[in-house]
Amino acid sequence: MLQVYPFEFRTNTSFEGLCIDLLAQLAVELNFTFEVILPPDGDFGVMLDSGNWTGLIGQLQRQEVDLVAAPLSITIQREHVMDFIHPFFHDHSVVLIQKPDPQETKWRTLIDPYSDTVIISIGISLPLASLVLVVLENVSPVYTREERELNDSDLNSFLGSFWYLFGALLTQGGKYTPHALSSRLFVGMWWLFCIISLATYSGNLIASLTVSKEKLPFTSLKEMVSQDNFKWGTYGGTVFVTMFKDSVIPDYKAIWQGMVRFNSTDPSVLNKNPDQHMQKVLGGHYAYIAAKTEVDTQMAKQCGLATIDEKFLHMQYAFGVPNNSPYTDIFSLKILKILESGLMNIWERKWWARQKLCYELTWDQRKVISLIDVQSAFYLIGIGIVLAVVVIGLEWIIYRILSTRPTDSHTSGPSALPV
Repeated sequence: MLQVYPFEFRTNTSFEGLCIDLLAQLAVELNFTFEVILPPDGDFGVMLDSGNWTGLIGQLQRQEVDLVAAPLSITIQREHVMDFIHPFFHDHSVVLIQKPDPQETKWRTLIDPYSDTVIISIGISLPLASLVLVVLENVSPVYTREERELNDSDLNSFLGSFWYLFGALLTQGGKYTPHALSSRLFVGMWWLFCIISLATYSGNLIASLTVSKEKLPFTSLKEMVSQDNFKWGTYGGTVFVTMFKDSVIPDYKAIWQGMVRFNSTDPSVLNKNPDQHMQKVLGGHYAYIAAKTEVDTQMAKQCGLATIDEKFLHMQYAFGVPNNSPYTDIFSLKILKILESGLMNIWERKWWARQKLCYELTWDQRKVISLIDVQSAFYLIGIGIVLAVVVIGLEWIIYRILSTRPTDSHTSGPSALPV
């Protein structure tokens, strides 16, 4: 027996938990007494290279105990050295992390409504659209040579078209519009693109400023093993070690390889004390792989925790007896009777922690916009000032160079004037 809240845990005088209630009920119905002992190594059980098992499974393998009353996960490897009673609980695994601090990404407020791909696509579309408009304006037969020379709309130059389309992107119309039907059709389509893009952007920006929205650093195992900011670990000496170590699934293999790599410098990633893993999670940049029941217990105490969307390693918990034990069927029938009676539901309500109400998150859904929320807008002003200073400096340099260049004698003086 091990201490795994809420299934079993040690108090000052005895053991308590759902498994203890279940064991006590079995003892009453089958008329036996029991003595609780703990495995010397503190493991649930992992298989060694020699084929022997550690922890609770090893005690059953060596027939040192008659019954293991703990949330043992049913696996094929364990079935070779022990027998499982009918499962009494179903669970799955999740990854627990600390919620990121929203203040760290406030500088991205004006960028976050669009993904990086959308921002890059719009940045590429603007010069390409300007080039298309220039070509249309210069190729269209609508304009005569004299009209092109006298055209002051400047749309037949790249910079003129660029600033016109850039103004449209900011919902500001230009002073002139093209006369050619082809150019007008293209500009009309660009305006529709701008309206749709800006409506989407504005809606998302308003939502991000008025409603708190948490964005996790990763939402799946594939994303977790692909990043470098977070380490991950799990409860050492449990079924998690066996499953990740022996799995042929690429993501699971990558998780185990990461644990081995982290363990070389930080052995606590395979610590057998769940509290140590929780301390690492609360310290930041650490992901704890554990059963959902254990994670729910921790999340009931802390408001700053979250789990990723992916659920994996579905497990069935059962008590264990030595191989070929004559009590396997007897215990299984009693477990079935207890499950049908509804006692398990009563015990779950007794031991499962109630979710903590995080009032600071509940009441802060609509908030006053502060300076830190719109700091990126002020950054844009600063960037604009810096760019303007750089450009005006270049303009003065170019002006000085051109003003000091000697004039051509053939184009100066009275003789150069037209007659």
